[in-house]
Amino acid sequence: MESINLYKTERTPFVSLNTNGEFKISGISIPEDSTAFYRPIIEWLRNYAKNPQPFTSAHFVFDYFNTSSSKDILEVFKALGAIKDSGMSKVTIKWEFEDDDDDIRECGEDYQSIIGIDFEMIEVEA
Repeated sequence: MESINLYKTERTPFVSLNTNGEFKISGISIPEDSTAFYRPIIEWLRNYAKNPQPFTSAHFVFDYFNTSSSKDILEVFKALGAIKDSGMSKVTIKWEFEDDDDDIRECGEDYQSIIGIDFEMIEVEA
C-alpha cells in the first residue's frame, strides 16, 4: 500500500493519505463528479483499515464543499469510524474552520454527531 497525494485544483481539495496514519484533506470540494473523486480515497481508507497504524490522525480544512461532496465526505468519515471501531487504531479527527464560518463549523458538528467520534474543533482567525 502506498501513500496518496493529490494536489488541489480549482474544484478539488488537496488530499494526503500517508501510510504512517496521518491524513489531511483541505481546500474547496466542488468536483464535477464527487463520487468519482472520493471513491479512490474511500477505497484507500478501507484498505488501510485492514492493517492500520496504532494511531490515526485525520485533519480536515475545508473552505467550501457542495452538497454532492458532503455525501462523499460522510463516507470518508464512515471509513474512519470503521477504523476506530475495529479497535486496531486510535482515531483522532481535527476539523479546522475560520471563526466567521458558521457553515463549516456546523458541518463538522453534524459529521461528529453522525459518526460518533469526537472531533477536535479548531477555530482559527479569518
